[in-house]
Amino acid sequence: MFLISFGGALFYAGHKNYLFSERFYEYKSLGVIKKDEPLNIYTHWSNYIIESNREKREEKGWEILARRVPSFKLMDEYVGESFVEEVEGGKRVYNANELSRTMPHAGNSWLEFLGIFAAVFGLALALLEPRLTKQ
Repeated sequence: MFLISFGGALFYAGHKNYLFSERFYEYKSLGVIKKDEPLNIYTHWSNYIIESNREKREEKGWEILARRVPSFKLMDEYVGESFVEEVEGGKRVYNANELSRTMPHAGNSWLEFLGIFAAVFGLALALLEPRLTKQ
């Protein structure tokens, strides 16, 4: 009976993702922000340019575009709408994607398999045990 109960518990834990999470949150950073720049320089750079000269504004726009190197992070727990991470050359602001991702974890499949195996083996032993111990 122990194996049947243990197998059921293993299967349930694997099926409900209690040990291995399958939900991930995607965070995206547009690029490295230098020390004296505002955190939203990549999205609102034109608001921070005082130059009235069109050519200099375009030049600054191309400079910001050239510095844009996106980076993505998948995290298994939600750490907020955004967070700042110090990196070489400055810092990165990671903003959360509005949807969480679900990615299967092999550990959950193994728990389900071991649970079914233990339950079937326990059931077989429960049925065969009286015959094996009969004297």
